[in-house]
Amino acid sequence: MINFFERERHNFSTDNVSTELTLLESKESANNSASTSSTSNNHLSLEERRDVSIELNLYEDPFKIKKRLTKSDVSGMCRLLLKINLVKQHILPYLTVTSINEIESKNGARVMIWDHDTMSLHSMSFKKWSSSKSYVFIDSWSKDFVNRRGLMEGDEIGLHWDSYTSRFNFRVLERAPRN
Repeated sequence: MINFFERERHNFSTDNVSTELTLLESKESANNSASTSSTSNNHLSLEERRDVSIELNLYEDPFKIKKRLTKSDVSGMCRLLLKINLVKQHILPYLTVTSINEIESKNGARVMIWDHDTMSLHSMSFKKWSSSKSYVFIDSWSKDFVNRRGLMEGDEIGLHWDSYTSRFNFRVLERAPRN
């Protein structure tokens, strides 16, 4: 197989370029590995190597914040409470300093929340609630989510911040058994 530099030097057309993917060792690496014992990493199968994963992950769950709704989340308190460590780990690192300051202010910040299940967009205030050392979604949580979606205590929801669209994504992950 001709490497890139040789192809350019000989000015081949793209018709002569192979689309076959192969793994090659450099001549120097091949010469060095030939002189080492067969127990070196170069000669171990993928199953024997401990530094190579052979696991294929086709899907990574985007909903890093998962919450089993409590009675206070679905009662007349009109707010969704999130643990401070989840917000610090999965949301704040993706925001600007200005946005963080606004969220941590008395009034909080207006944020958009995309409901994946119903494909609808909602606006709420998101703020740090200093009295409980947590973060909350307030204003229309009850109307836009609890009542509209029929959320109940024990339902599991998922949230994540989407940096690309600058909004939260929401999904009901599991419904609690209904009596």
